Amino acid sequence: MTTKLISELQKLFSSKNETFVLKLWPLFVRLLGKTLHRSGSFINSLLQLEELGFRSGSPVVKKIAFIAWKSLIDNFALNPDILCSAKRLKLLMQPLSSIHVRTEALALTKLEVWWYLLMRLGPHLPSNFEQVCVPLIQSTLSVDPAAAFPGTPSRPNNPSLGSATPGQKSGPFLFVSPGTPRMALSSSTAGVLLFPSIQLLGMEMLLHFLLGPQVVDFAKQNKLVLSLEPLQYPLISSPSFFCKHASTLINAVQDGFIAVGKEVPDCLLNVIWKDINGYVKTAIEAGNKKEKQGSEILTMLLQALKNTVRSNSLPVQKILSLIDITVKELPPKVLGSPAYQVADMDLLNGTPALFLIQLPFHNNLLECCVTDERFFGILEALVGAALCGPSSALAFSESVLGVISQSAEQVGSKEHLWRMWTVVVHPLTEWINQNNEVNQGDALEHNFSAVYSALLLPVSHIFPTQGFPQPTLKSLLRSWSDLYRAFARCAALVATAEENLCCEELCAKIISGLEGETPVVSIKLII
Repeated sequence: MTTKLISELQKLFSSKNETFVLKLWPLFVRLLGKTLHRSGSFINSLLQLEELGFRSGSPVVKKIAFIAWKSLIDNFALNPDILCSAKRLKLLMQPLSSIHVRTEALALTKLEVWWYLLMRLGPHLPSNFEQVCVPLIQSTLSVDPAAAFPGTPSRPNNPSLGSATPGQKSGPFLFVSPGTPRMALSSSTAGVLLFPSIQLLGMEMLLHFLLGPQVVDFAKQNKLVLSLEPLQYPLISSPSFFCKHASTLINAVQDGFIAVGKEVPDCLLNVIWKDINGYVKTAIEAGNKKEKQGSEILTMLLQALKNTVRSNSLPVQKILSLIDITVKELPPKVLGSPAYQVADMDLLNGTPALFLIQLPFHNNLLECCVTDERFFGILEALVGAALCGPSSALAFSESVLGVISQSAEQVGSKEHLWRMWTVVVHPLTEWINQNNEVNQGDALEHNFSAVYSALLLPVSHIFPTQGFPQPTLKSLLRSWSDLYRAFARCAALVATAEENLCCEELCAKIISGLEGETPVVSIKLII
């Protein structure tokens, strides 16, 4: 009877009655109920009908096949142990992860069914994150279409997912054990299309992953209309879960920001970044110092922020918001610590604070950033965190002044340049007065390069300016003289520096600058 029934349905399918057959399919699944939980030939026969639908060249037929797939999800969900079985879950994932659609409507339908599976997993979703959520994230937010379904350590390559073309026999069945459910669908990353609507849903998906059930209150407060059903259980329930999947989540946030960040409401963009920073902070505080796990995750976070900034995909105001959130969420002791080094090609920045300071100076961002008061608040907070931390205050200040000096020409108003200089010089002067230290050299040779950098920046970039406001100039000269007096007093205590040498060297550098030469100042980043 089974054979005859399936045979007749296949004939109907072949005679242009695909939609009729696929609409009947869920009825058979519901009628059979838990009988389908037992592996056997009948479920395989039923799957062959769905496979015909998924292989159809008609988007309408494929859409009906995807919608019918929900009935099998519901069937397996009758018994959570069956739904969470590795084999059954692998079967349910087969059409979702292996079929690449070419129309937006079909892509939305597939995502709807995929999210339906997540909802049915309920409290078991965290334990199945790698199998279900990771490929979903990759398929919705991957910036590079060719990387939409890369092989990952968490998802071993499956030989049954080899590419197949019409007229060719597909690879081995998904389950090679006799009598177990099976489907033979091809998988190929070639020609994967990413639609902005799907990427925007991917951003909302991240919001659900990070906030869990709290997303409902967030949406009400910010008058957002959610397109996806809220999760009933939190996904990220512990620091260890976040640490395990930090790379996936942080990369997804980065890719989403770059792809569609400019289209996303500010409140959504900010809460996603704030929550990611909050989880990173918790990971750092809860982590084992011997494992350096928190440090590695912080590096991922900062690198993602840098990649987002340098992609030039977000407006300046949104970039400043992301940097501001990072500064406020991460502890000052972390921002100012050289223990958290951030790799940047062949350069190691001494602290996260210096790394973050450099971000607004990329490309032509600075010209717009200086018109936003938040920029100076960010700079002040980062300088304060570093000068209060264990890193070298002199070396850090020299690095920041070097960054400012190199970008001085980008600043149209020299008053903005003066403000940046002041943000560094005032706490530096206070630090020198408290510690009586200006020498970066050793027992054989003195090195006053940090203070020279601070004193020479106005000489090179501000004093030559015509029409600089007199009240501001007076304030600048007061700050300049305060720094010089502190410098001269402490330099006299340096055994390797001759009497009044600091004055002679400074004057020589100023004169060389007035003669049209670049003042001889060693400006370098902390190595």
